[in-house]
Formats: sequence, C-alpha cells, structure tokens
Amino acid sequence: MERLPVFGVVSPPGVPLFSLVFTLILFFQTEAQAGVTADDMVLDLNASVQGRPRVPSPELAEDLAFLKVALTKAYAGPNILRQVDEISLSEASSQIFCERLAAVFDQVRDSHLRSNLEFRTCGSRPRRGQVGANVAPADRWLLKKVVHNGGSVEVLAIPSFWPKYDAKWNGFLETVKALRLKGRSFVIDLRGNGGGDDSMGFELARILLGMPEHVNLPTPMASRRFLQTPEAFAVQSNYWAWSILRLHSSGEAVPVYMHQRRSEILSWMERAKDSQFPLEYVEHLPEQTIDQKLIFNSPVYILIDRACASACETTMQVMERLPNRILVGENTMGAVEYGEFGRIVLPHSRVSVSLSTMNVTFRDGRRVERAGYSPDLFVGAGDDALVKALGAIR
Repeated sequence: MERLPVFGVVSPPGVPLFSLVFTLILFFQTEAQAGVTADDMVLDLNASVQGRPRVPSPELAEDLAFLKVALTKAYAGPNILRQVDEISLSEASSQIFCERLAAVFDQVRDSHLRSNLEFRTCGSRPRRGQVGANVAPADRWLLKKVVHNGGSVEVLAIPSFWPKYDAKWNGFLETVKALRLKGRSFVIDLRGNGGGDDSMGFELARILLGMPEHVNLPTPMASRRFLQTPEAFAVQSNYWAWSILRLHSSGEAVPVYMHQRRSEILSWMERAKDSQFPLEYVEHLPEQTIDQKLIFNSPVYILIDRACASACETTMQVMERLPNRILVGENTMGAVEYGEFGRIVLPHSRVSVSLSTMNVTFRDGRRVERAGYSPDLFVGAGDDALVKALGAIR
C-alpha cells in the first residue's frame, strides 16, 4: 500500500601471504564502508547492470562494505551482518558472487531479500504454483464467465498487482462494484500473482466489505515500522529506477508515472538529509469495526498457489473479515512480514539486492514468512484449483 513519509600484494618478510590478503580486504572493506552515502546508493538511469566475468577480491570487499551500509541504514529485516561477514571474498565472477549472496539470503526469514544479476534471480528460485494457471494473461486482469451447473460463474482473474497509477487497471473497480451488486458467489483468481502494489487489492476488499474511502481497512496487523533514513529513500527510489532499466532492456515503453514516483521519493531523500523526517515511524493499526449489514455475504472463492506473494497475500489479509471468504489451492509463498522494498546495485559486481524498508507485527502473533497461508480447500499438485472451487459452488 503506497504511503507518504511522516514528518518529523607482495608479502613483507615474516608475514604470511594469507594474512596480508585478509588485512588488505578488511582495509578496503572498512574504507569503502566509511565513505558510502545515500547519494552513492541512488541508481542512475544510465547505469549498467551487466555482470563481469572477473571481479578482484578488493572490489568484492568494497561491494560487501557497500551492502553492509545499506543493511545497517536502510533494511528493516533481521540483522544478518554476521552472516554477511562470512561470505567469501575470493576473486569471482559477478554470477558466482551473486550466488554467494543468495546462499546467505535463502536462509533468512525474509522472502523479499534476494540477489539478482541482469534481472535474473540468483539462488533458489521461488516455487511455481502447482494448482493450475491463472485464467488471465500475464499483462492484464480479466473477468471471465465459466459455465457451471447449467449456468455460469464469474471469475475475476488478477495475475499481478501493478502500480495503482497504471492504465492496466482501467475499469477494474467498476467491474468489482458490478460483481457486488449482482450478489452472487464468484471467484477471484490470484494464482501466479507475485505481488506488487496492493492499493487496488485493498480497494477490491473495501468494496466487498462495504467500507467508505479514507477509512483504514480491517487487518490482522498490529503495527508497521517504516524506515525514513536518506538511505531507505534511496533504496526505495531504486525500485522505480530498476523497473525503468528493465523495461528499457526489453525495448518496452516506460510509463511516465515511474519517473514521477522515482523523482518524488528522491525529493523525500533530500528532505531526510535535512532531518525533516524521523529516522523511523511506527504506525499503530487499531482494530476496525465493520457494519455487518454492508458486507458482501455470498461466498467468494479465492484461488491461491505457492507463487502468490507479498501484495497478493496482503490483499487476502484485508479480506479475512469477509464471512464467506474461502481460499482454494495450496500454501502461498509467505512474504508479508517485510515490505516497501527497494534495491541497491553493488558498484563493482553490479549485483542487485532487494531490501525491505518496512516490517510488520500481527495482533495474533502469526509467523507466516516463508511458510505462507494455508487454503481452506486444499488442492493437490497437478489438479486445478478452479475446478475445485466450481465443485464447491452450489
């Protein structure tokens, strides 16, 4: 959910060579770490993300120092500095270094913490869903009628949560309102939805819950902690810079809003340098009452799979108060305890690391990171969750 910031190498005689190398690495790492600023972290729109076949150890040491500054000043996840210190700094290609980072990140209970090279993920890849494909194409949402029991059931398929400014959402909220007015059971297909901006997912929930605008939705979250350091804003701006570079690399048009959002966040970074924001802000989320007479009461079947993550899961969370919300499929990914993620690109290897600048707590103490949410109606691998949902609709 979008948020505005809150104010406020020759060894000397008698010295073993390995000791000298280790000392030099520590020197380069310490020197690099001391000089890294928020401005250094900002990804230029003309920057290269091309890996290198050979990165010397001192340069890897500088990359690791750069990463440690970002982890210290811009990362809201677990403290992993000790694990990072154990990463080998022996000369390697960018790809090998990316995999070394991934080996550490894969052990951290934060699904957003990933290393990438040239827009490809290193380490273990997120599991694909095994309960059928989303009925919509990857680049647009879709309302589809499916024949069932001599009639039809409408399926609202959302393969991704694009930024709320994106023209892909044209007509979406009007479609949701029309579904509500019909009062009949329908299906929401979230299979394969890796997340994004949950703003439109929240508006979907708001319509079904019958809640007015500008009122917080009910959520199982108790609080959210946002980092507001200059470095955190630099990292967040890079989310948009990275998206722009990725579109450029594939020859696709870049929506104007991506440049606008990047510029806006960079303006927050400048204000943060002048201490116009507190270094962190904790938002407490009180429990919300809902007018039970306004809730959509017909069953809503939500199709989920292992690829459903982040905004896909937070959308499910704000619909927990729907009395007839039924999850169908397999466990989701589990990427909800950390968010508002951005990126840094390491200066020498050009490896990208995604970092969350926000973390949440839940009222009931749930811990679903990397475990995911379980379905109400389980579907075995290779079976189709839509078929299962249709079988449950009378």
